[in-house]
Amino acid sequence: MDIKVRFDAAKVLHAAEIAPETTLREIRRGLKEACVAVQESARKKHRFHAHTGALERAISYRVNRMRVEGIVFIDEDVAPYGKYVHEPTGLYGPRHAKYQIPKDVSKARKVLRFSKGSKFVFRRRVMHPGSRADRFLYEAADRKAERINEIFRRRTKMALEAAGLE
Repeated sequence: MDIKVRFDAAKVLHAAEIAPETTLREIRRGLKEACVAVQESARKKHRFHAHTGALERAISYRVNRMRVEGIVFIDEDVAPYGKYVHEPTGLYGPRHAKYQIPKDVSKARKVLRFSKGSKFVFRRRVMHPGSRADRFLYEAADRKAERINEIFRRRTKMALEAAGLE
């Protein structure tokens, strides 16, 4: 998944030569703003049913100041199952096959319990068909692509003004 950011690279490079700290600061601020926009969009619009809200809280971001990059991701410390919601598994995943839920999933219990219709079913082993993907991070980034371009246009303009080029 790619997001294309449009700006006048020659002007930005010229601004970076004249006022490197100011230009870098504006680009970093733009990255943070863009990441927050994608994070908020992903938290608000998704297809999964939020039981506890942990997966929504797990949608996080970081801005790497040295590499000048922003990353929106699922924090696995908050919701370790997040990657399985985001990416397809089982029949819908890359292997296209059911998988067995290991019996050591619950060490305190000897059987797994799940509902089938209105009744509970108990099994020692279960073949899980998998789940379809809910690629809410990619979809949020796509929805916010124009907003991201607007952020970088504004931040680029601010950097150019600070360098005395506009």
